[in-house]
Amino acid sequence: ANLRDYDKAIDYMQQSLSIDLEIQDRRGEGRVLGNLGIAYEGQGRYTEAIDYCKQSITISREIGDYQQEGNALGTLGSTLIELEQYSEALKCWHTAIEIFRKIQDPLGERNTLANLGNAYYFMRDYVKATEYYEQSLMITRKIKDSQGEEQVLLNLSNSYCSLGDYVKAIAYNQQHLALVQATLQQMRRSL
Repeated sequence: ANLRDYDKAIDYMQQSLSIDLEIQDRRGEGRVLGNLGIAYEGQGRYTEAIDYCKQSITISREIGDYQQEGNALGTLGSTLIELEQYSEALKCWHTAIEIFRKIQDPLGERNTLANLGNAYYFMRDYVKATEYYEQSLMITRKIKDSQGEEQVLLNLSNSYCSLGDYVKAIAYNQQHLALVQATLQQMRRSL
C-alpha cells in the first residue's frame, strides 16, 4: 500500500478517535485504536503499532468487546513477529485463539491458527507449523473460504517440503493447483 494512503487513513482515524473520546464511545475508541495499530504496523512503525494495540486491548477488556480484543491481539502478535519477539507474539495469538473460540468466530480462529503456523515455520519448527496449518485448513474448508484455502494449501505444501515429506508436499501442491484452476475457470465464465 502507498504510504500516503496510510497517512490519510491515520488522519481520518485520529479524527474519529477525537469524536469517540468526546462522546465517550469506549467501544468506538477501542476499535479505532486497534485500526491505528494496523495502520502503523502497515507502515513499519512498530512502536506506535504496539502502543495502539495495547490501548485497544485494555479498553476492549474493560468493556467486554471480545471481538476487538482478539483482533487487537492478532495485530499485536503480527507486529511482535516483525520485531522477532516470537514468544510474546505466540502468547498474543494463543490468547486470541481462546477468545475467537469463546465467541465462535471461525474466521478469526482460522487466521490466528495460520499466523501461528507462519510463526513456527519462520522459527523452523515445521512440525508445529504443519499442525497449525492443518487446523487452519479444517476451519477454512468448514467455512468454505476457497481463497483462504489456496493460501493454507500452499503453506502446507511448503511446510511438508521443509519436513522432507515430499509426497504430502506434492499432494497439497496439487490440491492448491486444482483450486486455483477452478477459481480461474469461474472467473472466465463470469467475464
